[in-house]
Amino acid sequence: MPGPKRFSDMPLSADVLDALAAMGFEEPTRIQRESIPVALAGRDLIGQAQTGTGKTAAFGIPMVEKCDPALKKVQALILVPTRELAEQVAGEINEIGQFKAIHAVPVYGGASFTPQIRAFKEGTAIVVGTPGRVMDHMRRGNLRLDAVKLFCLDEADRMLDMGFIEDIQWVMERLPPRVQVQLFSATMPTAIVNLTETFMRNPQTIVVSEDKLTVDSVEQVYYTVGYRNKLWALYRVLEAERPELAFVFCRTKFECDKVVHQLKAHGFRAEALHGDMAQKARNKVLDAARDGKVRIVVATDVLARGIDVSHCSHVINYDIPEDPEWYVHRIGRTGRMGKLGKAITFVTREEGRALLDLGDIAGGDLRLEDVPEIEERDRVKKVLDWKELSDNTGMVKFELDVGKDSGLKMVEIFKAVNKACGFDESTLGQVKMHEAHTTLEVPWQVAGRFWGRFEKGKLLDRDVRGQVVALKKPTG
Repeated sequence: MPGPKRFSDMPLSADVLDALAAMGFEEPTRIQRESIPVALAGRDLIGQAQTGTGKTAAFGIPMVEKCDPALKKVQALILVPTRELAEQVAGEINEIGQFKAIHAVPVYGGASFTPQIRAFKEGTAIVVGTPGRVMDHMRRGNLRLDAVKLFCLDEADRMLDMGFIEDIQWVMERLPPRVQVQLFSATMPTAIVNLTETFMRNPQTIVVSEDKLTVDSVEQVYYTVGYRNKLWALYRVLEAERPELAFVFCRTKFECDKVVHQLKAHGFRAEALHGDMAQKARNKVLDAARDGKVRIVVATDVLARGIDVSHCSHVINYDIPEDPEWYVHRIGRTGRMGKLGKAITFVTREEGRALLDLGDIAGGDLRLEDVPEIEERDRVKKVLDWKELSDNTGMVKFELDVGKDSGLKMVEIFKAVNKACGFDESTLGQVKMHEAHTTLEVPWQVAGRFWGRFEKGKLLDRDVRGQVVALKKPTG
């Protein structure tokens, strides 16, 4: 069934409808249309939906509706994989419950126990926490579940990846009987299916995404760019696209910090976001992004699924993710809540296999484009990246403007080049002599040495000029 087209068509209170209007929510997303009525009816629910489809409101709205503000006890528990997601989910639920006096508190490790315990004593209705810290509070007697009637497991597959499955089972075994259970996951691995069979009663399954995940509202393009020219390409993209807010994803924390340093040096407002940063510093970066004070956030994959910023216009994959599935979690930062977004990926020559994997996941929607042109002069200079210019065998093809019409023989040119560059006889690849020019294949590792000698130089007492065939402009 398609479900109601508007929130006002659902059996929601005036307080919740007013909150949704204040949040700018106009029409429910598909996962919201199909799951909210089921949850409001009291049924257990399995929601399979990708990042960025509005899952938090899908389970948050029914929770707020079903909690009693007069009962000063924890009535709903949500488990999430990361501290960032705990804060973001709690923040959105607090907005949904703002006029109904329903409050959520985030609970996670690395933060003081004191304010979390105080929130429990004051009677917060909803707890959003990571498994480890929730277990700590339960063992210490700080968090009592006797009044809990609603339980949700969010990003279940991610928690499985992080090794939380036994912790999740421990918590669920201690829930009161007849608790309504909701489970949301992008994929449904066997361990998650086993959880549903053990702890859920005749759940209704709603599938909004399949195993091959795509984001229909995201335009997906890629550029072939050598590693040494990624910063040049990033600068071109930022100047041409003028993103409202861009998330730039790198593989490592070191790369994140390096890119941010280089962007700031060229006048861009950029901040890093990775696991070595304190939680307070991460929150500060995300708040600045939401407020428009920072327009470029350079992040690692560890935080990709925990970022919740509604107005991100661009995702730039500075590095291809090691796990192709993370491509979806990255680009899910943009194209959210019905808005269009753009995902741009930099691909080096040696990443052909990884590109095929991304293409499979993108469902054929990933297309090749040229790095954009810009009107002004590049502030970041493009360099000759020999690896980028090499072919699949690692050879760079050069052309010298000396050929058969010079009276020289190919063996003379071969020996003269080896002598001038200090190559041995096995260094050069294929050498072909034409009427007015000669082409030579040079391993990319020593191409710079060849170029330094023959960009403009002498060969057998003749002035010669070389050029890289890959950069040669077509004539005619």
